[in-house]
Amino acid sequence: MRRAADLPRVGGGADPAPRARLAVGGVEKSTPVAKRSTEPVWGHKLEWMAAAADDTLEVTVWDAGLLGGVCLGMVEVDLAKEIAAAPMQPVREGRGRRDPKHDQNPLKTLSLSPQVLRTWFLEEVPADALTGAAPPASVTLQVQWVPFDFEADA
Repeated sequence: MRRAADLPRVGGGADPAPRARLAVGGVEKSTPVAKRSTEPVWGHKLEWMAAAADDTLEVTVWDAGLLGGVCLGMVEVDLAKEIAAAPMQPVREGRGRRDPKHDQNPLKTLSLSPQVLRTWFLEEVPADALTGAAPPASVTLQVQWVPFDFEADA
């Protein structure tokens, strides 16, 4: 989960304390609550094991600063459609940056997998308390599908 943009101010008109909840195949995960902003940047990595390629990714952004939370918008991402249209990117072994000239164990490419970096507009966005209109709220996600062969790893 990279970021959100143009989130509405609800309640008393203060900037929201946004948190994103993402769900795939009934498994829900959340970002941390971001500092009060209509333009939060999370840069938060969430992983799902054994998610089917035809699952839907449900993204809901909440204002965690209000009692019980207030939904600021949501979107459903068709993973099969996005994966089919995505360019292939290398999946590498290891972590962090390594310099092949000075490192005895450079990153090794294991395979290629589809990767999506895209912005989606949220639906069901409430009116902004200051302007009275629903802003064009959006979320930017990076999604990478890494096929996993259970039989090969057994």
